[in-house]
Amino acid sequence: FSPVDGYLSKGRIDEYFERYTSAEKNYVKANEIGKSKVTFQKLYNLYLNKLKDSKKAKELKQKFESESLNIKTKI
Repeated sequence: FSPVDGYLSKGRIDEYFERYTSAEKNYVKANEIGKSKVTFQKLYNLYLNKLKDSKKAKELKQKFESESLNIKTKI
């Protein structure tokens, strides 16, 4: 398992037991390391569906899309 997998697993367990603050911390760490669509989606869904924080969800989506665009333009 990679560190990203570890943080995603911890985040999922925290989410299951409704420890959303801890889940957020683990998903943020996974997203910082992995910067993948999967890590983005886990954190985005937590913000939108569990924490009901559409502002954080929107900011995360804008950041993810701008980083994705930067990567595509460099290739």
